Formats: sequence, structure tokens, C-alpha cells
Amino acid sequence: NAYGRGANFSFKLASKASTFDIERIKLKDYPWFFVDMSSAGREVTVRWSSNFQFVGFDHMGHSVVIDADRPNGEGTGMRPMALLLAALGGCTGMDIVQGLKKFGQSLKGLEVKVSGEVNEKLPHYYTKIRVHYLVKGESIDKAVLERVIKESDELFCSVGATIKGRAEILTSYEIVEV
Repeated sequence: NAYGRGANFSFKLASKASTFDIERIKLKDYPWFFVDMSSAGREVTVRWSSNFQFVGFDHMGHSVVIDADRPNGEGTGMRPMALLLAALGGCTGMDIVQGLKKFGQSLKGLEVKVSGEVNEKLPHYYTKIRVHYLVKGESIDKAVLERVIKESDELFCSVGATIKGRAEILTSYEIVEV
């Protein structure tokens, strides 16, 4: 990824004493500038790169490119609403992997397909989100999988809990024997 660690960006740094321009700083050379360990997982920085393209960084320096489709953007990254669905899929996916391992299931693969329906009027927020788990493994116990999905939905998935105030989240699954 051209926008990961070591990427070059131009930006302004503001301090109480002065404001000055710093051009073409390399992230790998100045990790202390981008990293706020006190906000681990609770804060990200999203920096405008060009046109409609932004790059988001977390406290560890991981990055994600966010962009609009042409003609407004260049189509070089995920759109913000797709990123929200991906965050939900990743969050609940981690819960599923951890839960199935906890219960001794022989998980070989997991794919989480997330789709959403949006409100027709502005703002276009998700009103309904469907999460479908494609679980691959050897003799996956259906009851265990259902329990793990329910626990993720009701207890563990922070992204889902955040979204639920506005959108209905529906889950389904498929087990593939491998």
C-alpha cells in the first residue's frame, strides 16, 4: 500500500508557540508524531491527501485509504459507508473466531459478508444491515456457532452495538464442511 508506513504527506503542525509547515515527513522516521498510546483503539487521525482521498491512521500507525469513486475521487480506497460495514464484519468476525476456538471447533476459514440498506433521504444512513457468516471447518457444531453469533451480536461486538441505535442488524450463516 503506497499510503502505509513511510508514506509522504504534507501537513501543518500547530502548537501554542507557533504554526509551521512540515513537508514530506516520513511516518517511519517520526512515529511519535502520529502515535498517541493513551488513545489506543479510541482515536484515529484522518488526514486529507488530495481531491477526495483521505488516509486514516490508528495509534499503531496502521493506515487505510478512504476515497470517493470517480469523478469526485480517484477510487483508490474504500468509501466511508463501506468502511463502516467492513468494521462491523471485522469486529464480529474476530468474535466468531475467538468463540469457535474457545469451544474447540475446528475452524478452517471464515468469510463475513456484510450488506446494508440505506435511508432514501439525507442523511443516507444504514437502516438495515445483513451479516452472513460463511464458516468453513470440520464438524462445526451448529449450536455452538449459533451461540457464538448471538454472543457477538448481544455482548461482544462494539461496532455492532454502536450501529444498533440506528440500524437493524440481521444475521445468517452457512457451514461448509472442509
